[in-house]
Amino acid sequence: DDLCLYTIGAISTSIGLMLLAISGSHIDGNFVCGIFGILFIAFGGFYFATVQSLITKQYEEHRQGEVAGVLSQTAQLTNVVSYPTSLLFSYMISSDSQIYWPGVIYFLASIYHIVGISLHIHSHGPSSLNLSKRSEELLQFVAKNDQ
Repeated sequence: DDLCLYTIGAISTSIGLMLLAISGSHIDGNFVCGIFGILFIAFGGFYFATVQSLITKQYEEHRQGEVAGVLSQTAQLTNVVSYPTSLLFSYMISSDSQIYWPGVIYFLASIYHIVGISLHIHSHGPSSLNLSKRSEELLQFVAKNDQ
């Protein structure tokens, strides 16, 4: 169930990050792109919780705390890409840069998301985009509460 929510949330966040990258450039209408970027990121924010849910529910209940601890330590691996990303950002806003583009940080974050989404869809297949089961559960819930 959470596979499709992760995929849709991550795609929405990627689109939002791209829009924020555009808003950090000198393109006309960059303010509007920034507003829409924030809205896409806000909509896709639910995918953060689904990642932990996808991983921890594969283990017995008494081991889920241990798995959550390993996940938090694994999250520290993002520092591997954060350092070169910060160097690129520093260069893009420096006087040595040919192009002044503070939005490059959002562009790179979007690229990281797209790589992650591609790996996710590759490993779980196209069914990771299927929301039909989730929508059936929602309809059953609404019908039950209307009675």
